[in-house]
Amino acid sequence: MVIGSLGMFVALVAASQVGRGVVVGEVVDAAGRPVAGAEVALAAGTLRDGSVPVLAAGTTDGSGRFHLRRPPGARAGGQPVDTAGAVWIRKDGFGLGVSDLLREDRDDRVHRVTLEPAAARRVTVVDEKGAGIPGVRIAPRIVVAEGTNYLGVAVPDAWLDRLAAEADAGGVAEVRSLGRLMDVRGYRATIPGRGAHTLMIPFAASRGDARRTAGPPVRLASRIADDAGRPIAGASVEVWVRTGVPQDDGRSTYFLMPERLPAGRGPSSSGPDGTVEIPDGPLRGSSCRLVARAEGFEAAVSGWVALSGEKVDVPVPGLRRLRTVEGRVVDRGGAPVVGASVFTQGRSVRATTDAVGRFRLEGVPPAPTFLFASKEGFRFRGRMLEGPGAHATIELARADEPPARIMRTLPDPIPLDESRGLARRVLDPALKEAIAKGDDASKLWLLRVLRWLDPPAILEQVERIKVARGTTADYLKGEAALGIAPADQDEAASVAETIADRAYRAGTLVDLADAAPSSDRARKLALLDRAAEQARAAEPGSNKYFQMGEVAEHWLELGEREKARAMLAEGFALVRELPPLKRTDAGSFLGHMAWLDPKAAVELMRGVGPDRWHERILANIAIRAAHEHPAEAEEVLNAFREPTWRVNAVPRICRRMAGKDPDRARRIAASQPVSSERAYAWTFLALGLRASDPAASREALDRAVAEIDAVAPGDPRESWSGNAAASILPLVEELAPDVVEEVFWHAVALQPADEDPREDLGGNGGEGRSDLPLLLSRYDRAVAATLLAPVDEYLRGIPNRADGDNATPAMILAVGAIDPRRAVEVVEGLPKARSRSINDSTNWARQTLSDQLAMPPDRRWMRIWRFHAGCGIAMFEDVYRDL
Repeated sequence: MVIGSLGMFVALVAASQVGRGVVVGEVVDAAGRPVAGAEVALAAGTLRDGSVPVLAAGTTDGSGRFHLRRPPGARAGGQPVDTAGAVWIRKDGFGLGVSDLLREDRDDRVHRVTLEPAAARRVTVVDEKGAGIPGVRIAPRIVVAEGTNYLGVAVPDAWLDRLAAEADAGGVAEVRSLGRLMDVRGYRATIPGRGAHTLMIPFAASRGDARRTAGPPVRLASRIADDAGRPIAGASVEVWVRTGVPQDDGRSTYFLMPERLPAGRGPSSSGPDGTVEIPDGPLRGSSCRLVARAEGFEAAVSGWVALSGEKVDVPVPGLRRLRTVEGRVVDRGGAPVVGASVFTQGRSVRATTDAVGRFRLEGVPPAPTFLFASKEGFRFRGRMLEGPGAHATIELARADEPPARIMRTLPDPIPLDESRGLARRVLDPALKEAIAKGDDASKLWLLRVLRWLDPPAILEQVERIKVARGTTADYLKGEAALGIAPADQDEAASVAETIADRAYRAGTLVDLADAAPSSDRARKLALLDRAAEQARAAEPGSNKYFQMGEVAEHWLELGEREKARAMLAEGFALVRELPPLKRTDAGSFLGHMAWLDPKAAVELMRGVGPDRWHERILANIAIRAAHEHPAEAEEVLNAFREPTWRVNAVPRICRRMAGKDPDRARRIAASQPVSSERAYAWTFLALGLRASDPAASREALDRAVAEIDAVAPGDPRESWSGNAAASILPLVEELAPDVVEEVFWHAVALQPADEDPREDLGGNGGEGRSDLPLLLSRYDRAVAATLLAPVDEYLRGIPNRADGDNATPAMILAVGAIDPRRAVEVVEGLPKARSRSINDSTNWARQTLSDQLAMPPDRRWMRIWRFHAGCGIAMFEDVYRDL
């Protein structure tokens, strides 16, 4: 029995554990034979100081197995260290091995690492004139392998020297520490007389020989002063560097995590007049930023500056002096609340109220900032400190009293008509260029915005423009049909019938069935019947099988079980006849199949496709099996290895399982490894219990709020816990409006207020700093604007910044959610697009904002929730549309 065998596998893995807090695994060669005596290290991820420390080390035994104990409460450089970094393996004669714990970190996980034979790679380092630089020591620094995420992981510092090779007189080093299938994103190059630098490698050369140019070091200069311009002597100065390689479209891409230039390369503190000069800075052609720190001041981080010439001045913002804030915590009647905890964002500064409710906080960041107060028996509360005042009163409501305010979704900041007018203004310049000379992707992404503005115009353009692929026209016709549906459902169905590809036609008809009023069951069934005909007649392929599953699932939702069973049986027969290598086309269908027969769905997956494909399909099987087959769903869930899919699947599993097997759902929710993930699961469980058991639903929601309250400050595993609290707000609003304010302030409190020098607002850092304000703007735009202030300042300076500093989608969406008119100004002020490609950051910004401004509010928030909430994938469609 397949499900039973999966359960047995999980049990065997768990039995091999020697206890919690231990990382275990086995190392084999390419033929599957155990590798004894290999060096093994558990390393942290890149820390705030730029280092990558080894936390535990050992060797494999005669059977190739290893056991590494995680150090409890690991810290480095005064910062807590996430022990879920990566496991590294090395042995002479073999290439480097790695298993990324950030992707697969479970106590019952046995990490199987395969070492390939070492293969020599020639890395050539030349100067700006093309002459080889002799004596350079080259070691892999950022690598990507089967066991890592796609962005790569950093080799621990202690291993760099032993993995290094030295360049000959021609600047060529033969690196023999890598297997042929490992991708290198960057090499650490220690250049005589110039120090250590990371050289980024183009994707095309990531598995072979590479040639990189290392310019001379650039002299850096700056002046450190306070925000009034007065010089600050003795401020410490850090240099952070990033390098990039050109992409095909002329843009540059940079490391996810910039690196700190090692200290000792010149003065690292400011002189009496605040000036600082670093003679041996980063290499010419890279970009750098400075971080200035001084006692009694908030750290200041410069923008990224492109380095050219011999000397570059790097402007550092004025340092703002920290302050002392005093105040009181009182109850609704004005009586002091004794023993309350008062703290700032991230709990970096905290105090406890005395016998008269007073507190004193030293080292509070300058205004605007936030203060929070909590005590058992009272509702959690926060407030914003906007002015220079040094006194604050925080009023707490008791747990059995109503909150200070009932927070609900705000009305839009501007009328929809005005919003759509702004959307056309933003869209039209890019759309005109795309229609004239753009590729299929740019035409598709920009024309689809017209679904909300002028659906018939999409059809007109489809007839006029040239597209390379017929599916582009089919997709756009589907968008037009969905745009027409609210006004004329018959016309929308007629448009859908003009779609050439039968699978695309079926998908549009299913979407139109979704869009039909819930009271019009006859129309829904008629559309689904027609979709079934088209799906059956479609050419074999992934979309055909997916649409067959979609039709069956919609029939099940409408109570048409026999029709659904027949469709699934028909699809199952088709998939079963596919060669194993082609069954990856049917992954989504196997998820649909789990509604009725999860064991059969798992059976068809056996031995098919890569591990990551398996994880995704197992997630879909467990989710869909949860309602009618809860035990089987749990067994499939326990076979997951990758945390990403578990995080996305568990909330949906708990919601679907709650009605039939609430005890099992509770056990699954409670078993999640960190507080934020348990909060997701308990909230969804509460949603699943709402109709059948309101009291149990409220109890589950209370558990979710308690988990948010229990997040450990500074725990690296909880770095997104603020997003977690914000993500569940729409569900909390639906389940218990009186709790929204508490969860809202928890979300704000969990967002660290300090600057992280690794943060790159032009890349993923900008997404992270924008997601929380974006989600919170649904309830309080003033608070959201305060949280977004660093991003807004960054956006104002984009035209003057280094290459690679772009406006990311989350930034644009966050500004647009708070102040749509301001967002239009931002987008219109971006540099001119360098190409007509939709991948150009300016074109993408125009598409993102115009789409947001054009959508009706409910669709807009659904889109935001899906892509920017921590559990957005879990909430999309089947949960959100229920709200």
